[in-house]
This record gives sequence, C-alpha cells and structure tokens, in this order.
Amino acid sequence: MKELGKQAAVSSRYGFPSPILGYTIRMHAVYLIRNSVTQELYLGRTADLARRLQEHNASEKKFTSRKSGIWEYVYVEVYRARADALERERQLKRHAGGKQQLFKRLKYSLA
Repeated sequence: MKELGKQAAVSSRYGFPSPILGYTIRMHAVYLIRNSVTQELYLGRTADLARRLQEHNASEKKFTSRKSGIWEYVYVEVYRARADALERERQLKRHAGGKQQLFKRLKYSLA
C-alpha cells in the first residue's frame, strides 16, 4: 500500500480523482468532443481532460479552432495504461468498425 501512495503523490498533478480509493492516480482518456454550433466531432486522447478541453476552446489546436461555438465532451473512456488509450484511439481513428459501433451506441447523445 505504501508504494501505491507514493505513486499517487507523484502523479496527483496529472491524475483523475478516485472517489472509491481515496487517492489520485494517473489515467489516460480517449474522448469525443462536439462543437456546439457546427456539430463537428473530434476524437482525441489526453492525460488531463480539463486542460485539453481548455486548449480546444481557446483555439490552440489546428483541427479544433473554430470562430464560433464551444467544444463539449460527448464521451470519455478512461484507461490506466497509456498504451491501452493509444491503441483505442488508433482503433477509433482508423474508421474501423469500432468507430461506427461507438457512434451507434451514442446515437441519442449525438442527436
């Protein structure tokens, strides 16, 4: 348990709070955001959801800079291992069946 506490202290700057375990661990998220005006979707990955959404809304990123509307999270998957998040992001961005299945599952959220 001591080792886990040390990891939590080191990664608390970047982690997501864990209400069940009572400490913070570094997590990696694959997310889907949508522009409130254009309804465009963008799929990405991050270890800091709050910071990343701020960057999108501040037009700091080429692919999400828009003159109107704000970006909002529609869907988030969280992984402990960065490699898992990278693999899932690649799977979804390849326009494979995974992306279509995700959109099918989210049909009411995307409406």
